[in-house]
Amino acid sequence: MPNQYTIIIFLILLISCKDSSCLLETNSVVELGMVKVGDTVSFDLPVYNNSNVKDILIKKISSECSCTMLQDTNILVRQKEHIVLRGKFLAGKLDTGQKTARLVINSTSDSIFNIVEIKTTVYE
Repeated sequence: MPNQYTIIIFLILLISCKDSSCLLETNSVVELGMVKVGDTVSFDLPVYNNSNVKDILIKKISSECSCTMLQDTNILVRQKEHIVLRGKFLAGKLDTGQKTARLVINSTSDSIFNIVEIKTTVYE
């Protein structure tokens, strides 16, 4: 009997999330256009769980600078579900010119990390 359980467990693992089937999909670039120093621009980041077999947990969203903020983490994205993460870009004096801020989304998907670039031109 133990061999039957081993086979069942193996089959379950075999059909779960292989060949890029459990990925968190999102835009790799968000363009904000021209932003004036001192302004705050809101943006939406659509996220999709393409999995047929498991929910994906967004554990943490990190930013390389304090100019970008996103909503809280520990967000569960159910199978085949679309959600929208809401963020803000705060244009500071040090951000003047072409600005690219990178966000790293850490999740339980097969890819583990998604990197999103927030691009803008900041002017005075």
